[in-house]
Amino acid sequence: MGGRGRVAAPSRGSRQSRESAGWRRWLGAAGPRGVRSVLGTRRRRVVAAIAGCAVVAGLLTWAFSGSNGPAPRARQYLAFTACLLTDSSGLAGAQAAQAWAGMQSASLATHAKVEYLPVSGGSTEANAQPYLASLVERQCGVVVAVGAAQVAAVAADAGRFASVRFAVVGGHATGGNVTAVDGSAGQVRSAVAQLVTSAVHAASG
Repeated sequence: MGGRGRVAAPSRGSRQSRESAGWRRWLGAAGPRGVRSVLGTRRRRVVAAIAGCAVVAGLLTWAFSGSNGPAPRARQYLAFTACLLTDSSGLAGAQAAQAWAGMQSASLATHAKVEYLPVSGGSTEANAQPYLASLVERQCGVVVAVGAAQVAAVAADAGRFASVRFAVVGGHATGGNVTAVDGSAGQVRSAVAQLVTSAVHAASG
């Protein structure tokens, strides 16, 4: 009697045999060099990943150790203040900027405090005089004046404040406690720095 024929399912052993034969063919085609190439690529990837983790860990350690370190010590200033009197432009003017740079240099060298005060309103001697008086009231040991109105105020009132040393930049004023500063930008900066430094040393000596 003819019935339907059944196809026998492949046995497990035969499938494993084919897979094993396939691996052998691949290994035979690739050869030892191919196997070493694959393993070498994987090894390089693992080493690169480990190195990357080490770098990240080092950066984190550095960041946390830096943040946990001692805070920088606050700068200790002397009880001496040098003040700059400018027009309404403040430190934007060329002469004011150079005078301020000289005062900052002196502050770094002596630890004296430095401040500046712009005169608002009109550029007149009468308008600048109250600002000059306010700096004297603030106990400014040196007052540097920049600009025509500010220089005129020093010329008019410096004699009233004999204990204060004055410097006028770009103008003329006379008096035993007044120094006229002029010249190039570097000369103004250097002269103002020397004036403030000598005044600090005189006050502390």
